[in-house]
Amino acid sequence: MSRDQLQDGELQNMLEDLQQQEVLTVSGNRVRFAGAEEHFFANGGWLEDYIYCQVQALRKELPQIQDVARSVKISYWDNDKQTKVENELDVVFLANNRLYVIECKTKVFKGDDINTEAQDALYKLATLTRQAGGREAKGLLATYHALRDIDKQRAPLLGVHVCDGPALKSVRSQIKMWL
Repeated sequence: MSRDQLQDGELQNMLEDLQQQEVLTVSGNRVRFAGAEEHFFANGGWLEDYIYCQVQALRKELPQIQDVARSVKISYWDNDKQTKVENELDVVFLANNRLYVIECKTKVFKGDDINTEAQDALYKLATLTRQAGGREAKGLLATYHALRDIDKQRAPLLGVHVCDGPALKSVRSQIKMWL
């Protein structure tokens, strides 16, 4: 951990809680996870779990949701690059025979006024959604940290819905409206 991380009280409290749950151990400025699953969970897997559970709960309410899956690996052939492209979709579900793809992010997006990591995530999600489900498929970016307004404005132009920051608390109702 960096000096700033070592002095971040909230981070240290969270690490202490995770250490009590035997998810990780802290020694000096080093964090060691108990295993790969614990590392995945602490590194953002918790958001995938949360979103997946919200969609599963909706499935009980809405008969049009036909199937729900998470961590779905897809591959397709890129003719331009003459190579096989492999990706993983965080949460996917079928509703009324249409594919819905949800990308989950917990990172703070960085970038300047023109290019941002959020833009990259939006473009990638739009592309993967079309590749996996065709023109009728829909994508949603669920992100723990709020996006900049300019990135939120770009999302619908790409056919992507956004649920970010505090709005994640109501993700279930947002997914209902999205359907």
